[in-house]
Amino acid sequence: MLALTSQRTSFNIVISDINRVARSRFDICDSLSKNGFTYYLIKHDKDVDNQGQLKRPHYHLVLVALKRYRVKQILNMLVDIFNTNIENIQIDENISLIASVQYLIHLNDSNKYQYSSKEIYTNNEDNLNALLLENPTTNELTTQQLIDFIFTQKMNRLELINCIGIGKYQHYRYTINDLYEIAERYK
Repeated sequence: MLALTSQRTSFNIVISDINRVARSRFDICDSLSKNGFTYYLIKHDKDVDNQGQLKRPHYHLVLVALKRYRVKQILNMLVDIFNTNIENIQIDENISLIASVQYLIHLNDSNKYQYSSKEIYTNNEDNLNALLLENPTTNELTTQQLIDFIFTQKMNRLELINCIGIGKYQHYRYTINDLYEIAERYK
């Protein structure tokens, strides 16, 4: 989970126990739209764990905002929109919108249940179709790659810029800043 003070424009969210959600999917979608978010929401009710047991049904939500929000703001808003408790919500960083949306239906993982794109609820249907057709690895960095650069290879900021380029550095600057902050704490 991201630090509560981290600021982002897009988030990957899991609502872990939808039995504790006291609002209908339609009310949730309506509230997300009214708050100005682009959303991609799906109910996962056919996932299995490592022992082959069916997992509890849960929601996956990819949330995109026009401006940056602190994780704490998003968390508080989601508690209200889903009418659930804070422990029921997990917020992670969205490094790649393409990969995040494709994960909703397990498009790139044939070992998992393949959900239909028709099961995704969104207020941006045209963009959904485009995202599902894209190659998720095109020009994207993962958090793990950034961790390797910063912690394993111990690159300073200038070395990192030379390695990934100034454009990608700017694109991932909030994640990079968070990682360097963590690295400083554990020196």
